[in-house]
Amino acid sequence: MYRSFDPILDQYDLFVCPTMATNQIPAEYMCSDSEVIINSQSVVTHEEKWSLTYSTC
Repeated sequence: MYRSFDPILDQYDLFVCPTMATNQIPAEYMCSDSEVIINSQSVVTHEEKWSLTYSTC
């Protein structure tokens, strides 16, 4: 893996790879929202419940 990835890291100072516990969160989602639609159901939760690397809002 590093043979192919290391040259990329030589070119850039930062590699951002957000991680989520689900792939059902829409790109338009704002962390200030407490409701999100997952599998056609409304889920009221906090971002830290499903985001593995969450920021502070």
